Amino acid sequence: MVKYTHIIWDWNGTLLDDYQFCIKIMNEMLKKRGMPVMTESWFLDNFCFPVKEYYLKLGFNFDLEPFDQSGTEFIKKYMDRCSTLKLHEQAIDILQFFRNNGIAQSLVSASSQKMLDEILKYHDIHDYFLKILGTDNHYANGKEAVSYTHLRAHETRHDLVCRLLLE
Repeated sequence: MVKYTHIIWDWNGTLLDDYQFCIKIMNEMLKKRGMPVMTESWFLDNFCFPVKEYYLKLGFNFDLEPFDQSGTEFIKKYMDRCSTLKLHEQAIDILQFFRNNGIAQSLVSASSQKMLDEILKYHDIHDYFLKILGTDNHYANGKEAVSYTHLRAHETRHDLVCRLLLE
């Protein structure tokens, strides 16, 4: 039996309960543009990376409004209200369980490192993680690269078996 010694957690939606919050913000943006709003089931079936593709599925036209503009608008709205977000109900208990059992944990997010650090201030869970890994942009690009770099760093040491838990 393989004993895992390191878990890499995804942040948004996995530990942080924010998908309905994201739907609400995006629906505000869609209404403002006179576009149809989405349902929860549409979001769950269609959200994707790169996030730019998700915007296209929603009907954004980047010839009329560049992705940088709408993407930045979303992030600003998200960050203005992110202090209201909660962790999933048993997230702390689960993090504590793995820590108590000697399993190292890291956290990865498609959020920029700056945004991730800011949001984590509200939850005070830094001590559970060996590494907290965000991206170098706020357009949700690069989470996979950051994750694989972290995995390779541990694999080359031959002392950790890493498991990447992605949505």
